[in-house]
Amino acid sequence: MAKAENRDVPPSCLRSKKAPLAPHFRRLVLAVSMILEDAVTKIPPAKDKEFFEEGDDLTDLFREDIHVKDKQEFFVADKDILLRMRQVPTVTVIRVFVEGLFQELNLCESALISALIYIHRLSVLKGKALHPYTWRPLVLVAVILAHKMLEDVCSSNACFVEFYPVVTGPELLQLELAFCSSLNFKCFVSSSIYEKYEAELMSLVEDP
Repeated sequence: MAKAENRDVPPSCLRSKKAPLAPHFRRLVLAVSMILEDAVTKIPPAKDKEFFEEGDDLTDLFREDIHVKDKQEFFVADKDILLRMRQVPTVTVIRVFVEGLFQELNLCESALISALIYIHRLSVLKGKALHPYTWRPLVLVAVILAHKMLEDVCSSNACFVEFYPVVTGPELLQLELAFCSSLNFKCFVSSSIYEKYEAELMSLVEDP
């Protein structure tokens, strides 16, 4: 993927491997998790067919249940995985996923804020809510895209697949390209938009 040459977003710093997340960063993660939890549809499983029939190819590409069913031999020991994936996520479930991703892959907070901006842009363009089967892949790919836009030296997709083995390397690349295409490749984030999002996120969570 082409790198942004004139990035206007504050560049993220390099942190030591698996360093604890700073308090400011944890507040951002919590605020983002609250927003994402509110964005996930709360429809019952009986309405899933209708939800996805009204969707598009992008929605189907990001369905965890389809990816897992294609890899039944890999997840054979976890018979309840589809039931857990279908559960409407709580703020805590989302926070644990996001914190684990950022800590394991050594990512910085700039990527988190940019990722949320991308997800908001996508929801406006597509007019579609997140679903319990799609929120993790969408968040993952939004973070990858933000990471690649911000960093000169990036983690490889193989590292993200190791963290999230529901998708393979080729599948992750396909999701990444589909996500960018759905954004009309408008991945630039101005400093004014970034700072606005950061201020609003920090206002959602009180300083402990």
